[in-house]
Amino acid sequence: MNVLVTESGMRFAKGYRFELYKSLKAKGHTLCFLDQNISDTYIDDEGNKHIPLSYVVSRENRNPFREVKFISSLRKIFQKEKIDCILIYGIKIIPAMSIAAKLAGVKKIVSVINGVGNLFMGDNLKIKTLRLLALPTLKVAFSVCSEVLVQNQDDLEMLIEKHLVSKKKAKRTPGSGVNLERYPISPIIENNNFLLVTRITAAKGISEFIEAANKVREIYPNANFHLVGPKDESDKSIDWKEIESAISKGFIQYHGATKDVASFIKESRIFIFPSYYREGIPRAVLEAMSMGRPIITTNSPGCRETVKEGVNGFLIPPKNSSYLSEKIIWMIEHPEEVNSMARESRRIAEETFDINKVNDIVIASLTGNNL
Repeated sequence: MNVLVTESGMRFAKGYRFELYKSLKAKGHTLCFLDQNISDTYIDDEGNKHIPLSYVVSRENRNPFREVKFISSLRKIFQKEKIDCILIYGIKIIPAMSIAAKLAGVKKIVSVINGVGNLFMGDNLKIKTLRLLALPTLKVAFSVCSEVLVQNQDDLEMLIEKHLVSKKKAKRTPGSGVNLERYPISPIIENNNFLLVTRITAAKGISEFIEAANKVREIYPNANFHLVGPKDESDKSIDWKEIESAISKGFIQYHGATKDVASFIKESRIFIFPSYYREGIPRAVLEAMSMGRPIITTNSPGCRETVKEGVNGFLIPPKNSSYLSEKIIWMIEHPEEVNSMARESRRIAEETFDINKVNDIVIASLTGNNL
């Protein structure tokens, strides 16, 4: 079958879902990708087809006329390329992609909710207006989908409760999974190096990370706090003066973006993820678990599914640097328990988040049981 995979960013990143693509190709399916960074169609070295998309997908687009035009252009692409199945990642593009696929006669439409993001966060006028416009469209989109895969239990229950998707179509997956071989277990280091890997935006808990680092270093000045991740130029919520001040004072070390997350995890003792963004299940947390690192994260959707309290880490209230610093200090003062938590993180990754198990669910939904 001719399978098209598309994501919110519309930028094909080789290797991002490499294991899934490899499994689909091994089963004899042809893969296509939409890419707004290219101007001509081409076939890559692995036989995948890349199709240019002139429409620029914007997070802030709320113009219904542009959406109608987008849907029309997508329908033409799907018909021209004879797409049999479409796999859609990202709640922002699900309406346009799924409706266009239905109009084009695509046989199987599967949407993946890898976090509902800002749509269900906050109750200010802007967010309420956005929800008022988006929810009816999402309901229509889900109705034309063959299946809707949701990456955490909180989002699954919420979407069903709000009657956006039926119980019959909704299915739970444990995040996107993690490649246990690409992120092998690594001996936990003795130095108190604490690591946060994330896109640099306020909702990821950057301020709380900095505040906790300051509090901890007052008691344990040899504790080191490392922040890794790209800047989000479109996000105005982050206070870069706060980050620059923390760097200059030595509270944290900022390493920028990286393509080698594993090397930073290897040199860490504890992985911290104080996000209050509505995650699917954070990929960086799963990677740290796979490499055998205890986790401190928030008791919020997506994040809470990675931690068994007191077993492989701790869950803290969102937006609370005091709780975060308390748990960090506890881990500094209880090295033997931390070593046990490290082993438990790897065990949980193996049992629950193995990417092969997750991909089997996705492929079964996309192509049916006749694999």
